[in-house]
Amino acid sequence: MTDATVRVIIIRMAKIYLSPTKNVDLTNAIHMAEPWSKNHPFSYPMSAARANMYDILVKDKEGKHLAGQVGFQSSRGLRYIIYGLKPEYRGKGLAEQAAKMALRKHQKDRLIVGVINKTNKPSLKLISRLGFQKLPDDQELEARRIGLIPENSDWFYYPPSFHTTKVAEAAPGIPSRSEYGNLSQLSDLIGQLTDFIEHEHEARRAGLHTDLRLAGPEGLYSWAVRKGIPQEPGKSHLAIQQPLHDPAYGSFEGEIPEGQYGAGKVKIRNKSKVLINSVDYDTDGNVAKLGFSLDQAGTPQRLMLSRYKDNQWLLINTTPTVTAADTGFKKPRMRIIRDSELDKYIEQVSKDTPASAKIDGGLGLIRFLKRKAEVLSYRTSVTGDPIYHTERINPRLLAGLNVPKSLQGQVAAGEIHGLKGNQAIPIQELGGIMNSSLAKSRQKIEAENIQMRVALFHLLDRGDLTREQKAQILGQAVDLVPDTFTLPPSVDTPKQARGLLNKIVSGKYPLTSEGMVFDTSPTTKAKYKHFPETDVIVRNILPGEGKYKGTHAGAIQYSLTPEGSIVGNIGTGLSDALRKDLWDNQANYLNRVARIKHQGQFPTSQAFRVPVLLALHEDYPQVKDDRTDWGPEIMERLSGK
Repeated sequence: MTDATVRVIIIRMAKIYLSPTKNVDLTNAIHMAEPWSKNHPFSYPMSAARANMYDILVKDKEGKHLAGQVGFQSSRGLRYIIYGLKPEYRGKGLAEQAAKMALRKHQKDRLIVGVINKTNKPSLKLISRLGFQKLPDDQELEARRIGLIPENSDWFYYPPSFHTTKVAEAAPGIPSRSEYGNLSQLSDLIGQLTDFIEHEHEARRAGLHTDLRLAGPEGLYSWAVRKGIPQEPGKSHLAIQQPLHDPAYGSFEGEIPEGQYGAGKVKIRNKSKVLINSVDYDTDGNVAKLGFSLDQAGTPQRLMLSRYKDNQWLLINTTPTVTAADTGFKKPRMRIIRDSELDKYIEQVSKDTPASAKIDGGLGLIRFLKRKAEVLSYRTSVTGDPIYHTERINPRLLAGLNVPKSLQGQVAAGEIHGLKGNQAIPIQELGGIMNSSLAKSRQKIEAENIQMRVALFHLLDRGDLTREQKAQILGQAVDLVPDTFTLPPSVDTPKQARGLLNKIVSGKYPLTSEGMVFDTSPTTKAKYKHFPETDVIVRNILPGEGKYKGTHAGAIQYSLTPEGSIVGNIGTGLSDALRKDLWDNQANYLNRVARIKHQGQFPTSQAFRVPVLLALHEDYPQVKDDRTDWGPEIMERLSGK
């Protein structure tokens, strides 16, 4: 890529501002240098007192730069639009952006006209893109006769400034049929939620189709998609970009009358939120791709708008389909350390067999691709589909990363957790974030200033890497996105291990209250938990009473094995948010593995004394059919050991 091409891209992507000016010397100099300037209907140089001009300022990393001027000159009872750029800023779309901004500032002005020399082809194209229209033939002759239009020039008027013929009005909410908006401004919204509207439009001319609208700084960016949103990953539908709509149009439903642009019936099919994931540019600096995720639980539906040509785009369903099983990853089995064995494991701690805090979180897999990283739940949905948490953990993982080649294609395991300050959020609160819809998750994360993290502790073993090489690759992952990926805090001496355990048991360690993990060998691990905890199967959701009646769950009924009898209820440890979601989405929780703490077990009924829900396991598949992995404790019960 040449330096000139890079400069074009920088200028196209740069933000521009208009600032009122009292000095029009730049405009005078630009226009006086043009051979056709002497034929303009008013003579140069013009004065600042008679002009309403703005400086066009381009902002980049080095600051703001004066690129040109745009505005209006009054003459003979009319308002003439004027624009001019320094030579180095021409041909990059700045004049169009600036002129549109100026017209919006003066949209209530009437009789705005432009007079363009017929040899000035760039300006002739620009004036048309700005929404100006040619003067009708009969009135053009009269204007030339009285000297309003100089020889070899064309006259244009800006609707609704100088209507002399009946033209089709725009649909409600469209300021201009030629204004499509600057999509590059969506770059500022990467990683943020914005409004999404799906209109069903039964147009008289275009027929039944779907209008998709994304809210941005300028209004609603719009596309017409005859076949609607493609529902299958990998499928694409043609999308035709439409004029920019006012934000208020997002609530419009009704009939657009005959004679107006888009005449027909309009109704809202969906009004929700989307998360902007990525904005990519072509070599000319134009937006070429726009990625976003639709609000829903589980894996958000991902869509990509990819420019095909001109205002034609392809709307592509890019929702990932790779499951944990597809990666070849198998969860490392960890032996449970009993109290009587703890001292032996502590004494074995060394640099070769370190120990670390068992972070309160949920197991996730991280797939490192060429330009992004994906955070994938180890479990699957009730339908067997993968559950991706990438947008919940850090949406910017999808915005374009410079992933080292040694990291590309690698799959790591990590403990997903959240921090408020340096304190880990409770595991149940984390579960609420992971199981809520995308919008609710992101809104809670941002409102409560929660920092989502993934502590990487294991790399998929392909048999060709040493322990040191695996550690080096995990270190590269941390360096790639240090505000998201971390390594579990570890110790490598018995003294350090005892000190860490004492902090955890006393509740003074901010990341966990669970226990520790011991690397007993380069390939095996064991874990110690300092309080009684067990796994059970969610079999039924009981209705709430009192303030919860009819709206929230009251308790969870559980069994010890998937097909075993229900042995007890869990009514403690459920937050109001979880009770609500349990009641509204029962199918998403039945047959899930739940973690509880308790005060022992009744010998006859097998129920646990005073059970308290710790969390719904994020580590095991939810799919009902052909399920083979219920976790080590449940599998041990099934085997009769």
